[in-house]
Amino acid sequence: MTRMMWALLAMAWVALGPSLAGPCRAADDEYPSRPIRIVAPFPPGGPLDTICRVLAQQLTQQLGQQVVVDNRPGASGIIGVDHVAHARPDGYTLVMTGNSFAIHATLMKKLPYDTTRDLVPVAQVATTPLWIVVTPKLEVKSVRDLVSLAKAKPGKLTYAGTMGTVTHLSVELFKQAQGIDLVFVPYKGSAPAMTDLISGQVDVMFDTIPSSLGFARSGSLKALAITSAKRVGIAADIPAITEEGLPDIDVVGWYGLLAPAGTDKKIIDRLNAEIRKALDDPGVKSRLEGAGADAAYSATDTFARFINSEIARWKQVVVQAGIPLMD
Repeated sequence: MTRMMWALLAMAWVALGPSLAGPCRAADDEYPSRPIRIVAPFPPGGPLDTICRVLAQQLTQQLGQQVVVDNRPGASGIIGVDHVAHARPDGYTLVMTGNSFAIHATLMKKLPYDTTRDLVPVAQVATTPLWIVVTPKLEVKSVRDLVSLAKAKPGKLTYAGTMGTVTHLSVELFKQAQGIDLVFVPYKGSAPAMTDLISGQVDVMFDTIPSSLGFARSGSLKALAITSAKRVGIAADIPAITEEGLPDIDVVGWYGLLAPAGTDKKIIDRLNAEIRKALDDPGVKSRLEGAGADAAYSATDTFARFINSEIARWKQVVVQAGIPLMD
């Protein structure tokens, strides 16, 4: 090849270079350009895992990149949250969390991450209602009956729960609101607690509706009231607590996405917008409702304020109840 030909080829490469290289650089800078991982800090099969998978499937379609769920259970969700808190803040590692995230900030002596500094909210995704269920052996027909019985027999009725969870602290909130004394019986999980509630070994439990709906429908449990201001579709025959003339304690299970602190705001905004779009999809709403959850989108700043309010709320409950901090 002559020098003239080499020179012409070089000139052609320089001329074409920007058009060839430009799209590659743009693709590298465009988010997302590879799969996104959502850490679920609880085992497969639970409500958080189900919500995660519904959202991940829809985001995969919208983003054109695979969104995968990575279950990392342990220490009541702390292990999975900690993994993301110390992950690279590039938008490719997120965590789905909920009530436990706020409760741990108030009830744990020490966490391996800083709740307010190491993670940033992306968006709230869903809620699941809670309700008050009692053993069929307890002769009450309403939550007002339960309050009256507890006042007549202070310290005699028992409630089941897992220490440091929303099903534990929501009962403490209820006790404080009603001025009653129920004795806490701690369990390592909801399954053994439910078994003892059905058999009458304990009297009362606050639970997510999907977890105990089958038992209530079969008559193994009695459902008394929803713990929020209105009835819910999957249990429309059960009154909200306000219908009993009692104060609304407004406790729900909530779920949302967080990212490592330092994640670019443009990425957070993009994810928030995509989550909003996903939760507006009728198919997503239907699948969430089938799992006993309701789509509950919120903007990033709104979600941040909500988390802070939850931390303050549960801190007050823990202090007033005199619950010792956990290791």
